[in-house]
Amino acid sequence: MISKRASSIALMVGTVGLALGSGYFMENSAPTMSRHVKPAPIQVAEIPAGSAAQDMGLAKLEFTASPLPEIPADIFQELNMPAHGATRAAVTEQEIRVPEAVPSKGGFDCAVDMTAQVSVAAMVNIELHASCLPDTRVTLHHNGVMISEVTDARGELFVTMPALTEKAVFIADLGRGKGATAIVDVPSLQFYDRAVVQWQGDAGINLHALEFGAGFGEDGHIWAEQIGSLEKTVRGEGGFMTQMGDPDLSESLQAQVYTFPSGTASRSGDIRLEIDAEVTTANCGRDISAQSMQVSEAGQPHVQELQLSMPDCDAVGEFLVLKNVLEDLKIASK
Repeated sequence: MISKRASSIALMVGTVGLALGSGYFMENSAPTMSRHVKPAPIQVAEIPAGSAAQDMGLAKLEFTASPLPEIPADIFQELNMPAHGATRAAVTEQEIRVPEAVPSKGGFDCAVDMTAQVSVAAMVNIELHASCLPDTRVTLHHNGVMISEVTDARGELFVTMPALTEKAVFIADLGRGKGATAIVDVPSLQFYDRAVVQWQGDAGINLHALEFGAGFGEDGHIWAEQIGSLEKTVRGEGGFMTQMGDPDLSESLQAQVYTFPSGTASRSGDIRLEIDAEVTTANCGRDISAQSMQVSEAGQPHVQELQLSMPDCDAVGEFLVLKNVLEDLKIASK
């Protein structure tokens, strides 16, 4: 697939002129911003009307800067992270009401419980327990990112998600007024850069990170088919890709998140970030939407809306490459 992408780039120059004129770019084209790439405000866990989260009384969350309390030394010893000062994102919110248990079909109470526990590399382990809701579709929200998952036969769901804020709020919406929330502090996020792309359905989208001059298919090319190593990331040696959302669900909300340990990197150099979209039988001739986000210790998250008009179906197998959507990472070793 990688070599196919490399060859198809040249073919698309002649076959997809309309897409090029609309602001989509081949690998060798001039790096100008697409008019279909628009800055977007950060929607922090925006909740659809009538959803379970609204029934819980959860309002929009407003993030502001405030001093970070002293981080215990054992955190840095465990993850080999420098103990220097930082800032955190403080969250202001309305009171969260957990909905009362609702009767299930069998007449028993239907309790929905969710917990969040911080793991290495600013990842968060989510556990959802809803014994009366087996095989039920769940929408998980975190800082504007939404993914679709499904509970198992026992009504349980276990997911690991990358934190995007140091005060991380996670919301599970199971529909019909049923849901839960979990909030956890993730102070180690300050040591990581994250790039996100999210979409719905069969969009054919992929996020690529080319670390320290790596080419496509080489060591250091991190993407869906070569996700990298969490262990190397913890040691400051490279990044990794997290894929979220169940692609087998109809119109599934999905996301890819690239994480690099900028605060503990063992080498200096550049990391090129790129998004592409493969023309498939599911998306050819259609308009598709996506959203990108970058989270960095250097500043506030940056969000952009992406609107793509895919070529006709005779271009199946070709790729659209979006330039200048994500900022490349400039890494200085620590």
